[in-house]
Amino acid sequence: MTAGNYMRCACGSGKLYSQCCGNLTAAAFAHADANVTGNFNNYLHDALRRASRHNVSKTLKERAILTYEAIGDIFKINKGKTWDEFRRDISDDQIKAFYCNIAKFWPSDTDLNDLLPNPSNNLRALYVGLHDPRVLIQNIKRYSLYTDEIIVVNPFLNPWAMQPDYNPITAPSQHKLQTIKNVALFMQLYDWIDNDIVLMIPDPGDLNPTLRTQMWDLAMQRWTNEKLKLTKEDKDYFLSLAEIDTRNMMYNLPKKQFVSMLRKYNPQITDSEIDDALRYAENMKKNDPFAPLHDVLIESEDGQLTTLSTGLNLEMGFYVAQLTGSYLFTDVPFRWKEILSTIHHSPEDTVSKHWSPLTKSFQELQFKFLDNVDNQFACRIREQGRLEQFRNLLRKIWTEIGGSTDPEKSHNLARDFADEIQDEYKHAKAEWDKIDQELIKWLGSGAAVAAFSPLVSGTITPAIPLVGFTIHAVTQLLITNKKRRGFKDSVPLSVFLELDRK
Repeated sequence: MTAGNYMRCACGSGKLYSQCCGNLTAAAFAHADANVTGNFNNYLHDALRRASRHNVSKTLKERAILTYEAIGDIFKINKGKTWDEFRRDISDDQIKAFYCNIAKFWPSDTDLNDLLPNPSNNLRALYVGLHDPRVLIQNIKRYSLYTDEIIVVNPFLNPWAMQPDYNPITAPSQHKLQTIKNVALFMQLYDWIDNDIVLMIPDPGDLNPTLRTQMWDLAMQRWTNEKLKLTKEDKDYFLSLAEIDTRNMMYNLPKKQFVSMLRKYNPQITDSEIDDALRYAENMKKNDPFAPLHDVLIESEDGQLTTLSTGLNLEMGFYVAQLTGSYLFTDVPFRWKEILSTIHHSPEDTVSKHWSPLTKSFQELQFKFLDNVDNQFACRIREQGRLEQFRNLLRKIWTEIGGSTDPEKSHNLARDFADEIQDEYKHAKAEWDKIDQELIKWLGSGAAVAAFSPLVSGTITPAIPLVGFTIHAVTQLLITNKKRRGFKDSVPLSVFLELDRK
């Protein structure tokens, strides 16, 4: 294995990779190749235990920095290699080395309770939409002006939570497509992590298999009891991205297999048409930033493992939100229906009665969101304090909602805040005009701004049950697993972001 041999080890020891974790991971690889169906996890745990010792006390941000360094050391991104060269050169050895680093950064005995932030007055959103580079980063840009922090789930699979047959360390060739996508997502998020706007966490279930099983069981019960079904609109939302991934896998078939597939589905196809199809596939692969620039499927008879995830299921979302004092934020219509479906389980079935003046005030307003702008510009807008006055009001609303379950008080607060929202909205419009001016300076001309459509309109729809969103069984698990001073009894509100694409 050559990846990272002459680079500082990303585990944080300060030694060269070849003198530190390189030897351990090479030993794990050799054993894993000979014992794929054996006690690989036990062996890996022993081999990597010493390498993980440097990470025990590291914060979430420090582990994200280590991941960033590992990407640079192993894949050479931001160290002279272009993105296209990364897509062309990504290898099994690199994937093995990288995911051994992930295993070291997140050992199976990590106590996530010690790492997650405690509830506070910070306006902290937990994103429960699609964790896909084509979607998530845009939602971070759009919503970053309306909250203090956004929690997202680490996109990289944790080797401790996977069986050897599907593990990126023991079966790396199956993970090339997904690794490219996840590296792209992480690299785009890194500016936001570095600026303390995004907080990246692992799925708690990856570090606690018992908790993961409990959450899956609760989700299955909820789906059965509620008889939840995906509508055509919901399916179209998910399938649009899944279909792109399927086409990408087809374009990455070796030439012989690709031609065989064409002839199977169209026996009358001509040689000229096959040549056109091959050129088209090559062009599509070249222009897709998430596709490898070589035939990856020939290297694995098992094909490629890809995921389409919302980070956490609803139960785990509530669990993390109550632990961290967050509210749920999504742009996925079905996830929003799931969130709202939990309201009637509360004694007070009142999502809108007492807080309706406030929620109605939000729904009547059209907000502006950053859209097609680069990360540096979007982060700079936050650094300049744009819309800070509006965020101050949202922070005040968040604090009051989380502390009030009295119906009369809630209704009075809702009316007062509805009036304040209308007043602050006028100031926000002036801020958007200033952002427009900044965009013109950034891009160089008004014509460029118009071409990129950097701002998009939409609505922010809050839902505020009187007693908050909660699933009783999740709260009971929090009480059972409680290892720290406090957590929220419920999630005071949730937010649905809907863009106007007309």
